[in-house]
Amino acid sequence: MQHHGCPRRLRNRFPYAEAGRLIRVWRTGRDNHTERGVAGPEIRIAVSLSGEDCVDILDYVPEEGRLLRVTRLLAHSRPGPLVQSRDGSTLYGGLRGSCQLATWKLAGDAWATSDPVQTVQLDSDPCYLDLDSRGKWLLAAYYGAGCVSVHSTQAGKGLSTMPVWTAATGPKAHCIREIGTSGRLLVAHTGEENAIHEFELDRHTGALRAYGKVAAESDPWIGPAGPRHFEVHPDSSSLFVSNEHSSTVGHRRLTADGRLGPCLGSVSTLPHPWGLANTCAQIRLTNDARFLYVSNRGHNSLALFGVDRQSGDLRQLGWQSTEEIPRAFGISSDDRFLFCAGLATGCMTVYEICSHTGRLDFRNR
Repeated sequence: MQHHGCPRRLRNRFPYAEAGRLIRVWRTGRDNHTERGVAGPEIRIAVSLSGEDCVDILDYVPEEGRLLRVTRLLAHSRPGPLVQSRDGSTLYGGLRGSCQLATWKLAGDAWATSDPVQTVQLDSDPCYLDLDSRGKWLLAAYYGAGCVSVHSTQAGKGLSTMPVWTAATGPKAHCIREIGTSGRLLVAHTGEENAIHEFELDRHTGALRAYGKVAAESDPWIGPAGPRHFEVHPDSSSLFVSNEHSSTVGHRRLTADGRLGPCLGSVSTLPHPWGLANTCAQIRLTNDARFLYVSNRGHNSLALFGVDRQSGDLRQLGWQSTEEIPRAFGISSDDRFLFCAGLATGCMTVYEICSHTGRLDFRNR
């Protein structure tokens, strides 16, 4: 892919700072009116810019190919993970420099204030945030502290000032997510822990019940696979894992009650041969579960996979050259567009996803 010049309005002033730590993408639900009439619903994107202590809110209008900043939310100490409430009215973020959770609120179509309306002090900095399927509990994973926590969202009253539950897991807890609507949670760990821990969430109290852990693969030459992030098939039958250290995607079966089954195999995210350093980061599955994408840091590409409708098996579709150190990317809810941020470049590239092949076509940067 040929890189195009980075528009000034999207460039991080500190190009080697931590730009694009995490991306959240959603539709605004309203049409964008232009001089030529109605251009269609906007796609809204939230991007953490740790080097500038802010979160940028961007709009992308597909029919015009425009990517514009809507507003800049202040986050005074290295914003990282982001997650949006189910009704779209609230954005939660982790402030990694101050070990806090921050909350920003929408007031109609605009943000109530650029400053967080609430901050909650933590004992460690979170690297990953998510909400349970009912939006009642905010789930956090802590890479440095090796634990997970649960905060109540308190039905519009703000986050609980203390976690309702904390559970020690192991070093380098990287990601916590629920399997569908089952109440079963998985926590991925890279490094020496090299495992996925299983929990059950109590819907009423937020308490976590541990169900043990499943070790990930380990290679005598490469070492631990290092499960970092994962995606769950919409029918909760399969789990796809981005293995950071081995640069592979692991495929595991999920049982009917949401427990981890055996590993069915893994596929490399790199072309062969590739002898230089690389680690995997983000993994995204389209909502129709036809295509899977994984970012390669080192090869600086997005690996493309097709997903078999019956078995969930993966087949390589190729690679898309992209931003340098592509830690984070997101896919629009209609599966039409992929937005990829570069940690080293401080820029974002927009691709259109071919609905037939899963290939990525450049649209904007």
